[in-house]
Amino acid sequence: MLKEFQVSYQIKIFGSLDGQEYYQAQHIQTLLQNHQTTLQHGQTFTGRPTTKIHCSEHDVLKLRTELQFDLLYAERWVKQTLEKEQSYGVHPPQKTWFLAFPATDARPIIGNVCPRLMPLHEVFNQLEAYPERCLPLLNKMVSLYFDSAQHLRRLDEGLSNFAIDAEENIYYLDDDIYIWDKFLSFAHMLGVYFRSLKWLDGEIATQFGHDIQHAIIQHFADIQYISVLAEQLRDVFIPAENRRLALTHFIQALENRQTHTTTPPLATSTPATAANPLASSESENTSDATLAPAVITTTPRPLIPLENNRYLALLADIHGNITALETVFDFLTEQAIEHAIVLGDIVGYGPYPSECIQRIQDSGFTVIKGNHDHGLATGKFDVGFSKSAAWALNWSLPHVSQAQRDWLLNLPPVLHHEHWLAVHGAPIDPTFFNAYVYHMTYSDNLDVLARKKIPLCFHGHSHQTLVHGRQQETDKVTDGRDIQAIDLTPYDHALICPGSIGQPRNQRSGAHFAIYDQQERTVHYHMLRYDTLDLFAKLEEQQFPEMVKRLFRV
Repeated sequence: MLKEFQVSYQIKIFGSLDGQEYYQAQHIQTLLQNHQTTLQHGQTFTGRPTTKIHCSEHDVLKLRTELQFDLLYAERWVKQTLEKEQSYGVHPPQKTWFLAFPATDARPIIGNVCPRLMPLHEVFNQLEAYPERCLPLLNKMVSLYFDSAQHLRRLDEGLSNFAIDAEENIYYLDDDIYIWDKFLSFAHMLGVYFRSLKWLDGEIATQFGHDIQHAIIQHFADIQYISVLAEQLRDVFIPAENRRLALTHFIQALENRQTHTTTPPLATSTPATAANPLASSESENTSDATLAPAVITTTPRPLIPLENNRYLALLADIHGNITALETVFDFLTEQAIEHAIVLGDIVGYGPYPSECIQRIQDSGFTVIKGNHDHGLATGKFDVGFSKSAAWALNWSLPHVSQAQRDWLLNLPPVLHHEHWLAVHGAPIDPTFFNAYVYHMTYSDNLDVLARKKIPLCFHGHSHQTLVHGRQQETDKVTDGRDIQAIDLTPYDHALICPGSIGQPRNQRSGAHFAIYDQQERTVHYHMLRYDTLDLFAKLEEQQFPEMVKRLFRV
């Protein structure tokens, strides 16, 4: 048997995450003389091949041999990493970073050492017969994971990257932190959990769904992410029927909405009352207003049997323009069209947000949420909105009631039907209302429809009167401005945008919308003229800036 060659090292310690001293150079040198541990998927230690693990009964030492830096850069890298991990607060506090200088090589090796903890995958293997003990630990892991996600940081979701100490505190073991991807990786890993964790079944799966719902509300204060996660989980492939059923129970519990406190209403020096819910609407200083919690009541929504109606109006992007909306409603009444899908963005830009919300509520139409609706509901529009859009939403805050904001917040972001899908933005977008369907993205969005076997998708957001269709391998774009009736029967898949009621962006002034004939599978585009004098008078009266007013000029 060949005798293992041992290398001697000089050690420079940079410190632990909590600033206390846990390891001395001699201790690290002793660990380095221990036999190197093999990394293998599913075993105690997993990781990239370039990571070298040396361990004892009580400690684990990790060498990052892929980091080949000179001394100056290596020291800088270790110091910066130590500072970052101290701010993250997810690793074991005893974790200590060091440089090891082998006598045979001038380049230092970056490493760290921490107490040997039990990885979660081993914990769950040992406690498989006791799911009531496993679930609280999994919830602790998710809480740590969501804590990081709040700061747009994503931890590697593999169970081997998390471990518990003797007090059952959860810590993150991996050195790598990633960019938060809005539940994409988390949904994928939940699929792995449901495939591999046999104890995650039945009532435990249901309880886990409730727990994740609560955790999302607690950490993100935004029920939108519940829908985002649920939709992604529906695409997860699980071959075993019993495991698919467990995931189904989880999704049902996740979406079983209850009463939560999340939306921040606007509180001013003149409080609103039950008799006068808009008492605060005269406040001019919205940016300095105090935000207080509000009760949000959410309930499961039954699927509306829209297939029983031949004609279905497609309405989108009203954007606070009540004059345009009333013009369209008058037309629908004249034509005896009683059913419609409102594809989001009832508010934003225009000076009549409350009036438009009320009119849509009174209509009884099926409504989904747009990005402007969500921004006004949550009060979060500092990121992802243009300067004009953010200004208008900020102006709108005191001009809608808290009940209206709660109603907007609780609108579904996506609507499934046997023959079609409805979103505000694009089917490729996991958030449903941020991405656009346009000339550079429509092909990818048609790919999504093909993969999910969805014939049609109704959407808004682009404000364009367009149909993007695919017949076998050929894609075609048709503009509703030029062809008022578009036959969808030749298409295997199609994306249909009715244009914008309140703010057209196709160089043609008027309220744009469409009527879908479900029997003939035909889309009829309409454009109605209306008097804009009241609209611009209101914009002037409320001192809307030119950057907003110009958006209503076509």
